[in-house]
Amino acid sequence: MKPLLGERPAEHVWHVAVRNHPDDPALFDGQWAEVAAAMVAAAGIAERGDARLPVDRRAARD
Repeated sequence: MKPLLGERPAEHVWHVAVRNHPDDPALFDGQWAEVAAAMVAAAGIAERGDARLPVDRRAARD
C-alpha cells in the first residue's frame, strides 16, 4: 500500500493480457498491433490512428 501514498504518475498505463486461441494461427507484429488498436478503441481509450498513442514501427514490416 505504500506506493499508493506517493504522487500520481503524469500519464496513465493500461495493462491487458491478450492471447489468441490455440487453434488460431500465430499472429505477426502488425496483426497484434491491429488487435491492440481495436481493443483500445473498443475500451474508449483512444480512436484508431490517435496521434497520442505510441506507434510500433515493426508493424509496417508485416
